[in-house]
Amino acid sequence: MALNQELTLTYRVRNASIVDSGPNDGTFVSATIFAGSEIIGTLAQEDSEEGAPPLPGVLTFVPVCPATSVGGLLNPGDECDPTLNQCGSEECGCESAQPGVTCTEADPNKVILDLTQNVEFAGNQQRDMATIRVRVTDLVGAPSVCGLFYTRSSSDGDILVTTDPLCDSDLTAGAQARADLHTAECVSNSDCGDIECNVCVENEAGNTCQPANLDGPCGTDQNTTDCLEPACVDNGGVGVCDQEQNPTGEGLSCDNNGGVPVDPAECRDPICVSGDCELGPPLDCDDGVDCTTDACNAEGDGCDHTPDDSFCENDLFCDGDEICDVVNDCEAGTPPDCDDDVLCTSDVCNETTDLCDHTPDDSVCDNDTFCDGDETCDALEDCQDGMPPDCGDAFACTIDACNEATNLCDHVPANGLCANGQFCDGNEICSVQNGCVPGTPVPCGDVCSADSCNETTDLCEHNFSTCVCGDSEVTGAEICDPPVMAGTFEDCNNGLDDDLDGDIDCRDKGCKPNARLPLCDENCELDQPCTVFIRDPARIIFNSRGGPDEIYIHGRIPSSGEFERVGRSVVFELSNQYGAIYRASLGPGDMKAGVAGRYFRFRDKHAEVLGDSSERVGLSYVRFRTRKFAGVEYIVFTIRAYADLSAANHFMMTTKLSAGPEVGYLTTEWTATPRGWLLHQKDFFTE
Repeated sequence: MALNQELTLTYRVRNASIVDSGPNDGTFVSATIFAGSEIIGTLAQEDSEEGAPPLPGVLTFVPVCPATSVGGLLNPGDECDPTLNQCGSEECGCESAQPGVTCTEADPNKVILDLTQNVEFAGNQQRDMATIRVRVTDLVGAPSVCGLFYTRSSSDGDILVTTDPLCDSDLTAGAQARADLHTAECVSNSDCGDIECNVCVENEAGNTCQPANLDGPCGTDQNTTDCLEPACVDNGGVGVCDQEQNPTGEGLSCDNNGGVPVDPAECRDPICVSGDCELGPPLDCDDGVDCTTDACNAEGDGCDHTPDDSFCENDLFCDGDEICDVVNDCEAGTPPDCDDDVLCTSDVCNETTDLCDHTPDDSVCDNDTFCDGDETCDALEDCQDGMPPDCGDAFACTIDACNEATNLCDHVPANGLCANGQFCDGNEICSVQNGCVPGTPVPCGDVCSADSCNETTDLCEHNFSTCVCGDSEVTGAEICDPPVMAGTFEDCNNGLDDDLDGDIDCRDKGCKPNARLPLCDENCELDQPCTVFIRDPARIIFNSRGGPDEIYIHGRIPSSGEFERVGRSVVFELSNQYGAIYRASLGPGDMKAGVAGRYFRFRDKHAEVLGDSSERVGLSYVRFRTRKFAGVEYIVFTIRAYADLSAANHFMMTTKLSAGPEVGYLTTEWTATPRGWLLHQKDFFTE
């Protein structure tokens, strides 16, 4: 144990009451310790015999708050003051106890267990009456009894009582615990003097100091001899640091022995030998370098290593003069520099002549360029330019040049050099074999016109006054010729019932999609059959304030590939079974083409107010552009017009659009709205 160490003691009582006469002699019976009794516990004594002398001050009672205490200022197990109410529901004293048992200090070496209520025991039953905490406040040295101490409980008279008059009661108060009270020699290494050479060791007799690290290094080296170092030694059971204990540096250089200098002599250096500094064997001056001369120097205190380059000579001129290095042995020489600063010469060392050779090499000067000639190497002036090839021929109209790609001369004919400035005699050409050759006169002949070549305008002039639609020759603005006989087919774009069947244009079955191929009409233009166009929702809004009504439609029709003709003529028409509701058209020049001809557009800002009276019968905005959907090219259109649309009084209406060669229509039901009509088309491509 150590000073101030805390431990617990438990006082136990066993009911040893037995029947001491009669047929049941020796049988255990129940017993009671009555309230008002007390048990006196001796904390420490030298032996277990009753009445043995106590050891005062060795163990001291430490009152604490019981484990069952609640509501106190201190926690269960905290040390407390019995004079203060610090433990709440329990009294300060026992660490744990039987109900009704309290613990108080009688003197520094005793504790009293007071009983405030009966404690019942069965036969031969043992109970833990109380557990207390004690602190070691002193250590006793030998000779104690076997170096051990005891604790016990005692009381005056029999306090364990049985009501059976034939029974014998006995409070057993034997030895309950023992502990070593010998005083320890040390607690830690610092209690043992030199901590490098001693250690505190725990054993049965108590902690003792013992020598340690024997022959191990210690302290600071203060030797006067280079060949010794301090080490731990056992000096009568105590470890001490001896300055001159361990030999060191065996075979290494030294210069003093016990404070006396030791000088080298006769090529012998002083070295450490078994702890003494003394002269070693003669110096071995061989440095392992073959090209040095090794010898002990005149003063006898070292070796000289003299380099000799002649040992390294290999009798070769071109690898330079070899030299001797005192550390690295023979080292290669530096070859002679044969570079003459002329790039095109091959510079090599000639071992036969012991000279440098400089041989010109024309290939070094070759720049891989044919047209500047063959370069040459001059041994003194370096590379020299070659003479370019002569590519001239006998014809002034050819452009003569050297071709680096083919390594040949090219003679490219330039027809412009043969031109005589005349248009009508044709274009003169240049032949690489014959020079300038006359051209072929311009052909200006035509079937139905009077033709001539105009040298002033450089054009063929055609008089088409005699050419008409139907002469079987496509001339002027004609798209086709001859036309199909009128009345034999329904023209899908003229607003007339050509075949007199009661249906006009796109309402006629002959104009339905794919009903026929395009036909040449009476104007020598192709008349296309109608195409059902696809459009977003269209609307008609009636103006309730007396102004013109509005119609708006946006959609698309497949393109025939002639978008440039779309803007030449436009016809837009809305009709029902009773006839035309609205019709307007645009002619050549009305629509403006966009950048690169990607769209056509018409705009009239006054149409919204003037309606039918405007320049183009109410057309306010017309726009065409091309766009592909699912790989198919369409003409996308937008039309807004303002006019009197009061005839739009039936839900079934036809919308028709002609734009150049393209004709589209849609006959379907419109939905009435509070303000007019709305057209929904569900089956269309999403833009």
